[in-house]
Amino acid sequence: RLLLRACKEKVGATCAALAKGYAGDTFGAPRPKTARKLTERACKHGHATSCYTIAQDYEGGRGVDKSALRALGYYEKACGLGHIPSCDEALARYQTAGSDEDMRSLLELVCRESDYSSCQTLRSRWGLTMTTLL
Repeated sequence: RLLLRACKEKVGATCAALAKGYAGDTFGAPRPKTARKLTERACKHGHATSCYTIAQDYEGGRGVDKSALRALGYYEKACGLGHIPSCDEALARYQTAGSDEDMRSLLELVCRESDYSSCQTLRSRWGLTMTTLL
């Protein structure tokens, strides 16, 4: 009950922990619908890994209709929360689509919102320099 209360109080990590428990057999038989709702709530409350999980679900059609656009939206959200693997996923999709402007915008967001090392890591992974971003 305390965990549910904390989740309702917008503690994303608590929602994520509950989701993991309901996805498995921690609380009895797996309850995937409950786990899904809790994962969405965790993402809404700023839990980056939950946003990444939802993106992967949309990409693979696990428990939801397959949607590359929704997957990208969740990758972007997780990236904005500092989740580097999500940034890589979003950037890969922009690169495939040839969307330099979107790539630049996403990198600027990461560099503005995340720590400096995250920004440096992304720039080096994608072979970008500050002049590329400006």
